[in-house]
Amino acid sequence: QTSSKVFAQLYLKYLVELSTEQQAEVEKNIKAGIRKLQDFQVGEGGMSYWQGSTDINDWGTNYAGHFLVLAEKEGYTLPSGMLRKWISYQQARAQSFDISSAHYYSQDQIQAYRLYVLALAKSPVLAAMNRLREYSKLSPLSAWYLAAAYAQMGQVAEAQALIAKAGQMNEGYRYNYYTFGSYERDMAIILETYCLMNKQSDAQRLIKRVAAAMSSNSWQSTQTMAYELHSVAMFAKTFGAGTAIQAMITVNGK
Repeated sequence: QTSSKVFAQLYLKYLVELSTEQQAEVEKNIKAGIRKLQDFQVGEGGMSYWQGSTDINDWGTNYAGHFLVLAEKEGYTLPSGMLRKWISYQQARAQSFDISSAHYYSQDQIQAYRLYVLALAKSPVLAAMNRLREYSKLSPLSAWYLAAAYAQMGQVAEAQALIAKAGQMNEGYRYNYYTFGSYERDMAIILETYCLMNKQSDAQRLIKRVAAAMSSNSWQSTQTMAYELHSVAMFAKTFGAGTAIQAMITVNGK
């Protein structure tokens, strides 16, 4: 919840024009989110699901770390040692990951996300990436995350091969307990990957589906909504910065 509240606000300035007061409010929110996440970090560097707990949640550690890495890239100062401890913990987890357990409880997706954010933080674990890439039962979402990781390292050919291998996402499922995920969230992850790989035409096609999901009345988790907003804002930052938008607006038939 803490990460979701501020995740999309990192790129909000690329999506809408903010007043001085609004920008100050966004910065206040993000800084407060960073401080609050300190209460979730345990001694080893991972993140718990509840404040004060010592039990590390793997997906929550990935998600909170994703926000922290992006926040630093956007110029926010993180508490001393916070990101370093997170990276150290994640690298150790990535290296010790047992590929034989990948098909249990979405572990391949958790590992792929971990590897992507480490690459984003310029601390990749290439050996672990290569091992997971060769996993015969790699899920589509894992393939997309790995593609994003290789793209971050400039290995575009590997990223392209993984995208080709990914196949179709399962539109039928609506919620994944172990990753707090949904089909709509996964579409936003793919949109993020297209932006990272500068695939504008693919991103333009997919953003319409993401926007339609955002506009629907169906229930969505806070993580799904945060990812959708983040990916749309990332699209605006990557492909729309400094350009005017022309649109026809119809209100009450006029």
